[in-house]
Amino acid sequence: MTDRISILQDRESPPGGWVYTVPETGLLIKALYAKQAKSRIMEHMAANSIPIPPDYDEWIEDILCRENGHGPRWCGRPPAKAVAGTAKFLTLAKASRFVRTMLHVIRDRKLVSESEAMRRAAICMKCPLSGDIAGCRGGCHALFKTLKKLMPDNTVEAFVLNWEREHGLEKGAKEFALCCGCFIHLKAWIPNETLDKAEEVEAERPDYAAGKNCWRLEER
Repeated sequence: MTDRISILQDRESPPGGWVYTVPETGLLIKALYAKQAKSRIMEHMAANSIPIPPDYDEWIEDILCRENGHGPRWCGRPPAKAVAGTAKFLTLAKASRFVRTMLHVIRDRKLVSESEAMRRAAICMKCPLSGDIAGCRGGCHALFKTLKKLMPDNTVEAFVLNWEREHGLEKGAKEFALCCGCFIHLKAWIPNETLDKAEEVEAERPDYAAGKNCWRLEER
């Protein structure tokens, strides 16, 4: 099935949560979050010897979205598959580590000019390797609170939020550089020399998007 829709965000519970009636047994399954619903449905199907489709995640998300009708904030077309250049092991821990490192730089105020930071952010928004790391807003909550205190008027953050809104994207859809796990709101402010030193300690240099898609490659 090529016209399936997917659950786009599960950080919040939609009004009424998620419900599904298993046709074979008539059991009504309820859950606040989609992840819970998917798990409970699968467990019930397995316990009652109901065949589980090999593409279960895609199959059940499409059903949940259509039957619950929560709208574009929670459901929509599946995101594009990972493209070449996306970090192989892009995790919440990796993103969290980057945010911690960059907070030290922000505290020292070793930053590029606002115009340069905004220019970089504009490039990032058009880059095919900018996207979202699921769960980071929650997992990095304390770090983001610290960031807000250090940069209460971060013009790059405001620019990114506005860009996402103008292009019909969910908040946070273009927050991270998926090639390295870096938080764009911060990275755009960091001098290239500082970033070069930080990357020297990594096992390998991030596979930045080629051509005009990345300001990190402009001087190389």
